[in-house]
Amino acid sequence: RCALKLAYITTVYPIYLQKFYTKNPTLLQESFESQKLILEYDAFGWADYWQVALQPLGYEVFDVLANVKPMQLAWAAENGFRNFTEEDWIQRISFEQIIRFRPDILFVDDYFSFSADWVHTLRMRCPSIRLVLGWCAAPYKDASIFKEFDVVLSCSPELVQDFAAQGHASYHLNHAFDPRNLQKIVDKPGSPVIDFSFVGQIMLANNYHVKRAQMLTELVQHVNMEIYSPMSELPNQIEQLKPFLRPSVFGLEMFNTLKRSKMTFNSHIDLSANSACNMRLFEATGMGTCLVTDWK
Repeated sequence: RCALKLAYITTVYPIYLQKFYTKNPTLLQESFESQKLILEYDAFGWADYWQVALQPLGYEVFDVLANVKPMQLAWAAENGFRNFTEEDWIQRISFEQIIRFRPDILFVDDYFSFSADWVHTLRMRCPSIRLVLGWCAAPYKDASIFKEFDVVLSCSPELVQDFAAQGHASYHLNHAFDPRNLQKIVDKPGSPVIDFSFVGQIMLANNYHVKRAQMLTELVQHVNMEIYSPMSELPNQIEQLKPFLRPSVFGLEMFNTLKRSKMTFNSHIDLSANSACNMRLFEATGMGTCLVTDWK
C-alpha cells in the first residue's frame, strides 16, 4: 500500500447545520456521499481542504464530520451499523467509521467532543493508527486530552509554547485560504455593497471577546456597520449593537458577505496575547476585502 491514510475528525456548528439543511431539505433523504459532497462544497470551516491539499502528496483522506446527524445516520444505515443510541451516536458512529477506514494518521480537531479515553480506546482498537495529531487554537480547560496526542498543532505561537512547556511535541501551523472559494462566488448584478462588516461571534463567557465587544460598540457610533453574528440575545452591556445585528452567515454565504464588504472588522480572542492567528485573516483577505484588525 503506497498511500498514507489520514482520518480527520471534527464537528460543525449546530446553528450552521440547521441553516444548511433548511436551505437543502431534500438532502435529508440523500445518501451519505451526496450529503457530504454538497456540505463540503459549501466551504464551512476546513471543509474538504485537507483532502484536496494532501491527495497530490500521496495521502488518502477521510473527513469525519461527526455531528452531522442526517449524514452520519445515512452512513450507519448504508453500512449496517446499529450499535449506537440517541445519546452516543456522535462518538460511536465516528468511532466505527475510523476503524473501518484503518488510517495511519488520526487528526482530532475537536477536543471537547472526543475525550482522552475515546482517543485512547480508538487507538487500541485500530492498530493501523501510527500517529495521532491534535489541533488547539483557543483557550482550554481540560488538558488531559492532549496527553493522547503525539503532536499538538496550533495557529497560536503562544499555545505552541504552552504545550511545549508541558512536554508535548507541538508545532505552529497557520490557517490558509483555498482559492476555489473565489471561483464559487458569482457576483450578482445589483448586489448591495456593505460599507463595513463584522462576521463572527461575540462571546463574553470566559472573557473571550470582551475587547471585541468594546471595539464594536465604539465603531458603530462612528461608521455605517453591519454585524453578522449568531447571537440571539445580546447581553445588556452590548445591547446597543442590536440595531446593527444581521443574521449569522457561514460557508459560502460568509465568503459572499466578505466579498461584498468594502471593509471588514476582525479581532482576536483576548487571551491570544500578541499573535494574529485566526481564520478571518485569511478568509477576508483571500476574498479581496480590506481587513481592519487589532494590532498584533
